[in-house]
Amino acid sequence: MKKKISFDIECGEKTCASKPGNFCRFFRGSLNGNDTCYLFGRVYSYPDEYGCIQRHKDCIKNTAKLK
Repeated sequence: MKKKISFDIECGEKTCASKPGNFCRFFRGSLNGNDTCYLFGRVYSYPDEYGCIQRHKDCIKNTAKLK
């Protein structure tokens, strides 16, 4: 059986943070660089110039903007 679960996340357009320091509740950073998204797994992208981690490609692909 397949089911679909919907919930809201707060993030930037392409980053895990909606603003610097305000990360998505499913993001977990680590001191050794093994940053993880509880929903999509390991985040391999490097931080942008503001220090925001780039969202997992599957997160971007599977999310929609709220109207």
